[in-house]
Amino acid sequence: MAQNQGMNEKLKRGSSAYIMACSERQYLQYTSQNGLEMGSSSAISFIQSLIAQGDIAPATLRSKISALRVYLRKNNIILDEQKIREITKEYKRKKAEARFQQQENRYEPFLPENRGGPKLTSYGDLSQIKQVASSLNGTHKLAFLARVFTASRISTLQNIFFANLSYYELNGVGGLKIESNLSKTNSFDRRDFIHVIRHRDPELCTIGELARLMVAKYKYNIPSANEKPFAVDYKEHNTLIKKANDINLANVTHSCRHFVGRNTH
Repeated sequence: MAQNQGMNEKLKRGSSAYIMACSERQYLQYTSQNGLEMGSSSAISFIQSLIAQGDIAPATLRSKISALRVYLRKNNIILDEQKIREITKEYKRKKAEARFQQQENRYEPFLPENRGGPKLTSYGDLSQIKQVASSLNGTHKLAFLARVFTASRISTLQNIFFANLSYYELNGVGGLKIESNLSKTNSFDRRDFIHVIRHRDPELCTIGELARLMVAKYKYNIPSANEKPFAVDYKEHNTLIKKANDINLANVTHSCRHFVGRNTH
């Protein structure tokens, strides 16, 4: 009784001994049904038949090949390892293609062109940036220009205070240094710095827009260090951009970052 229990425990489903026994049995059944002799060529053919079923997991296939290798070695037969590598490599490639296609099919209904929405992922050139900027006012315009010329997320700019702003020069050109210690990629209070210099076009100058906003809002008073110069309502900001322009954007939120990525050399 104890011996039988030990055998059952040894061959429990999923164990290496169980996989070994199943693989041997399947291989022998395959050779018997197809009139093949035991050998490397019939083993290769058996493995290809497993792959042809299409639903075998890579880990299971590796286990079966390993079990078959051991079984054949016991019978003084050497498996053609070069052929095995070629088969498994091709199998992995097809599996990867199938997974990729599965993801494509999964997200296809949500693609911009299929949901009747915009198709562009980025602004085409500075003329479109200027078109959007000219349609905005106040903090929304400042936040938009800051997003374009610093490649920053809205969530990063939302956490910037006046106390985080300072003046710096780069090759004799005045600029703005922004200290950021809280963003999507920085949740540990690390000191990061964002830099932006003046733009030759006043309509596209982040620093000039900040100066105009400060004069309009604070006159000649000094703003509180705890006020946020770039803080805008996220949904309202995106809605204003969508309503005021006929530029077909697939993603208003990341379109500025995409534009920077495409035009930075």
